[in-house]
Amino acid sequence: MREYAPESFVARYDKRAREKRSVLCVGIDPTAKHIPPKFGFGSASNLANWWAYLKLVIELAAQYAAQVKPQSAFYEAVMRLGGMELLYKVVCYAHELGLLATIDAKRQDIGNTDEHYALWIFGDCDGDGDNWMVTGLDGYNGFEFDACTRNIYLGPTFWPNDKEQNWWPYMQKGKMPILMCRTSNGEAPWLQDLSLSRNQPDGRIVDPNFSLVYQWVAGEIQRLDAEAAERSGGVACIGAVVGATYPQEAMICRQLAPDVFFLIPGYGAQGGGAAGAVAGFPNDGRLLGTVNSSRGITTAWADKNGDPKPGDPLMHVEAAIVDANNELNEALEAKLGLDPYGALAA
Repeated sequence: MREYAPESFVARYDKRAREKRSVLCVGIDPTAKHIPPKFGFGSASNLANWWAYLKLVIELAAQYAAQVKPQSAFYEAVMRLGGMELLYKVVCYAHELGLLATIDAKRQDIGNTDEHYALWIFGDCDGDGDNWMVTGLDGYNGFEFDACTRNIYLGPTFWPNDKEQNWWPYMQKGKMPILMCRTSNGEAPWLQDLSLSRNQPDGRIVDPNFSLVYQWVAGEIQRLDAEAAERSGGVACIGAVVGATYPQEAMICRQLAPDVFFLIPGYGAQGGGAAGAVAGFPNDGRLLGTVNSSRGITTAWADKNGDPKPGDPLMHVEAAIVDANNELNEALEAKLGLDPYGALAA
């Protein structure tokens, strides 16, 4: 069982999750249709209306949850209208209220390009010279997210080697890449369930009991996370995306990656239930996971036809957060047989 330094992502998340008694991650993914009419429904021309609503959602999240997760595509889609400024407001306000902020950007590249992804995602947003100290590049302002989802098809290019540092300097400061492992979408088996041959070209031998691509990835994330901990004194962590819609696969991922933090999409609007969402949590009570809900919370003010429900839209949003917390906590307690926010199991 690995140990986490206090400044690591996992330790900071664990502290807040236990304080709030919540493993919920509130997704902040706005479109014009997601904004209640009283805030400017139906128009993307005035993002000030969007911010007026999202600000209040973040305030509610801060009362009940440990972190928020904006998906970058929703902000990039309105970039010319100020989408990046809106994203910046989201992460800054989340941090101001004590929330952790993960960006779902699924970035990956190599070399200089990958370094620049790290700069905008993790880099210092105040321009006080931190980017220069970390990367040798001056004049850049980042968003200072705490974690970022990441594709892995190009291999572990975030990892330092003799020539490039890429994401590693930020990982040493407590930032975390979250690698796509077993995702929640229906198309996932097309690649992730392919079977590997026993002998790999580089000499590695695949365990025949765990021979699928996602299983290989889960084991590799565990290996890399352990090495990151050793190299950074417990600060650097590497997470995995493991969907709520595949609970059996999530349990296999946990078996292969016992010390890895899971970001769990697919709960709520995407069809995943609470029991499936917590299936991949460790049985010993460690809070090595967070369950994301986006539309199920930010559009809770609307009925199935998209029409506003009676009353204050924020009342429905708050109720959705409370209900999700209660449902997840009940499922987690049933799985563990103990209070998930109390002492760890013996």
